[in-house]
Amino acid sequence: MNTLLAWRPAADTQGDRLALQSFECTTPRPPFGEPHPRPWEWEVQAGIRHKILKDTARHAHLDQRLKLAYDTEGLAAVVAHARLNGSPAELDVPPGAPVRLLIAIAVAHRHRYNGGEFADYAFTEALYDILDREPDADRISVTAKIDFRNRASMAMAERNGLELAVPGCEDDPLGWWFINLER
Repeated sequence: MNTLLAWRPAADTQGDRLALQSFECTTPRPPFGEPHPRPWEWEVQAGIRHKILKDTARHAHLDQRLKLAYDTEGLAAVVAHARLNGSPAELDVPPGAPVRLLIAIAVAHRHRYNGGEFADYAFTEALYDILDREPDADRISVTAKIDFRNRASMAMAERNGLELAVPGCEDDPLGWWFINLER
């Protein structure tokens, strides 16, 4: 694994905009208009490239955070999370606990296929940032929506202690995952 530089909040600068616009966390799209073999990855990559920086600014009132890590080859990982107003009914949230939604955890394609080590590193960074953003909370509920076809993300969630609350399916592919953190 390449040594990462420090994680830092994204900024609306030319450098971060260009890095996000060219971020690759999946394989290239096949030629001639054929569908991508993992469309959920393509959707995440497109969201990171075209929406996530604007969404973070637009949702500042929800304390949406976007953090980036660069290595010697460029942008290596992206994490984003925000505070939810209320909690999804499907989740067992402790009374009074803030709820944070993991919006994205993405690692550059060059860091994939290593047993999840780099993804786990990014996930850990997201959790530490969530704890920092909720300094007065004894408990925090962290949720994520993961496409049921995305085996890599579900494996990362399981390795890091998240539980599946509501599975995804063909009609509604995003399943709800959660973990309750306690200090």
